[in-house]
Amino acid sequence: MNILILEDEVLAARQTVQFLERAGVVAAAHAGRQGLADGVLQTVLSVMARLGASPARTVAALGPAACGRCYELPAPMADEVEALVPGSRATTRQGTASVDLAAGAEALLHMDKAPQSAIERLVTNSFSAMDQLMELVDEPFSRELFSRLRELLLDGVDPDALKMSPPGMGLVAFDYEDQRIAESTERQLAYIAAYANHEAGDECDRPLLRALLIADVFRFYRPLGIVSSQVGRLVARLYELKHDLPVVGFLPISRAKLEWEQGLIVPPAVSYTPAEYQTLMVRSPGDLTAYHTLSTELALLTLREVERNVDSWERRDDEMREVLRQDPLLNQRQRAILARALRVPDAEFNIRYHKRNHNVAYTTARRDLLELAEKGYLLMEQRGKAFIFVGAPKLQSLVRERTVG
Repeated sequence: MNILILEDEVLAARQTVQFLERAGVVAAAHAGRQGLADGVLQTVLSVMARLGASPARTVAALGPAACGRCYELPAPMADEVEALVPGSRATTRQGTASVDLAAGAEALLHMDKAPQSAIERLVTNSFSAMDQLMELVDEPFSRELFSRLRELLLDGVDPDALKMSPPGMGLVAFDYEDQRIAESTERQLAYIAAYANHEAGDECDRPLLRALLIADVFRFYRPLGIVSSQVGRLVARLYELKHDLPVVGFLPISRAKLEWEQGLIVPPAVSYTPAEYQTLMVRSPGDLTAYHTLSTELALLTLREVERNVDSWERRDDEMREVLRQDPLLNQRQRAILARALRVPDAEFNIRYHKRNHNVAYTTARRDLLELAEKGYLLMEQRGKAFIFVGAPKLQSLVRERTVG
């Protein structure tokens, strides 16, 4: 299984090439059953950290891997892997013991088994809590629910080791004395729960507006201390799941807010500059019109970005289907190669990897790639003793020409 691990703050809805250009630290690793058990991923992450990567800003893309339904192993061996890679034990279609390499790698990457700092543990706990939200969809919002989410986040975390980052988007967090915060906490949480349950607030507040406000109101009032923002994000995500808005939770809205504050997003894309927005909030602190307007505009910008990327990917898929329809001699393996070459123009292919990836003979893998080169889809070059294949420089044009023709 091949794994690409990237370090960057901007993760969502970006083309691969654009993403790589902005990545601070990039690593590629191959880890099979023995590699996962030997700690290959932990070693890679450790090296990345020494090079300056932040665990809180790291994302991993898992490549093709043997699934648990087909990777049969003797039961003692599967149990041994499970002991070293929790979450990897699986069962084949025939009911025999197996391991799921992708599930094991994902568990290691999410949990890392031994976070090195309070913030790493908090990030790990956040992933774990996010995975449990679907179990809470039928439970109403309440003070008890918020407290449970906070406990999940702080499991094994020393709160004193965490630092509060300054809130953005004009949301100056209250710096009340501890007693006043304690006195207002119950009232604040009760109102947030009522608002999330649609028992309070303006009846005209649409679900999207409520989802955006729920996350920020936790940051504003800090009713649950140092992890209020994280709890707010979980509560907002749960609200989005309850109200059929799952895509909102994956929009890079926080990034858009940061870019707006840095002056990278300006009118007319949004209604206000940071200075104008701050003036309105100071003048009328109880009027959330400006807040709702700006939040919705930023969410809409990120949604349009996602839509553009989805449209681009769909066009590429349509072009690929048309090429395959007109060239029925291409087999399924060759179609997979071309699909990747279109998605990732800099992708490279070699015979040995193609052989392993599709579990075919060397001669078959070689023929697949040579035929694509003969048809003009790929270029072949020799590096040392190995032959490397890359997408033709005008692959997109070739696809379009054949589509028209």
